[in-house]
Amino acid sequence: MSQIKLLFCGDFIASGAYESIVMQKKENIFGDVLSLIKSSDFSFVNLETPLTSEKSYVKKPGPTLKSSLDTSKILKLFSLVGLANNHILDYGKKGLEDTLKAFKDQGVATVGASLNLNDDEKTYITDVKGVKIGVLAITENYNQDKEKNFGTVLMDPIENFHQIKNLKLKSDFLIVTFHGGIHNFPYPSPTIRKMCKFYVDLGADAVVCHHPHVPGAYEFYKGNPIIYSLGDLIYHHQNPNKMNNFGYIAQFHIDTDNKKLTSFSTIPYKQSIKFDGIKLLKGQEKDSFLTILDNYCKNMKNENLWLREWNSMVKEREESFILRLLMPITFKGLGILIKYTPLLKILLNKKSLPKKLDIIRSQSYREILIQIFESKIKK
Repeated sequence: MSQIKLLFCGDFIASGAYESIVMQKKENIFGDVLSLIKSSDFSFVNLETPLTSEKSYVKKPGPTLKSSLDTSKILKLFSLVGLANNHILDYGKKGLEDTLKAFKDQGVATVGASLNLNDDEKTYITDVKGVKIGVLAITENYNQDKEKNFGTVLMDPIENFHQIKNLKLKSDFLIVTFHGGIHNFPYPSPTIRKMCKFYVDLGADAVVCHHPHVPGAYEFYKGNPIIYSLGDLIYHHQNPNKMNNFGYIAQFHIDTDNKKLTSFSTIPYKQSIKFDGIKLLKGQEKDSFLTILDNYCKNMKNENLWLREWNSMVKEREESFILRLLMPITFKGLGILIKYTPLLKILLNKKSLPKKLDIIRSQSYREILIQIFESKIKK
């Protein structure tokens, strides 16, 4: 039996403290993972920064990221680079334009973002030893302007339906990569889990997610693997939690005769600027990581345990989400103010709470609210 090996890697961010290290070490930044990538028949990585020298950035919540144009020379190691994520548009259309040109100059294929969302760059297909591999890269909508005809391929049940159905007709093995989820949370939200299963129902042979910055659970649905978070491949966390610097690569083996998945496995690693890149986990450290990962997966098999983890996270973060939504400003000492005053009760009083929920929960009302906010930002 002849097989091909596919590798899918998480988020690559060569900025900040990592930028000079990556430029100096080049492909050696991947450490002992380098030989695995080179020996694969097909490899994918999610690039979560534009490659540009553009100085004008998009005003948005959170950090704006970019990397050197020379990063494309390092990532030509991969068969395919995914661009569907929440940072690829940090430097606007020019940043995306520079990124696409840099990869084109290096002969590197990309997927998930385009200067013209009406073209065929939404999906990718290639022949690997007689097996047609199809990839659809999508993301949650973070800073996409619906009025502009450039950007990323978004999570949209209707559009994704047609994209997957059309791509399935042309490919033997179809992978959907999805950028979304909750930071530092190893489980999917109920909506993301439902969507990932929907993608399998439509014809995806595997679904691979990234974005939470920690390695997360995976499960099998109808015999098809769904990975909810790979973790970061390269990214510097200034104040990492115990899992931020760990991740795993998803490895698939495909039978070249029947074009079916024969095996799926995880390849765990750790990454840090302390040792200039990536190291595969070994010995007790590897065993400990796999035990944690196995517990995540066991919780996914039990609906009550998974929802308990979800509800616990929501409860833990409810204060920060409410404040981000309802407070006009934030300031140092706000936490103390909330602790010793009824501010949250005022913001979410019993009379106004049902009305607020109605606006957010109703698809039509939410669409109006989004358009109002977008209009106000433009003004």
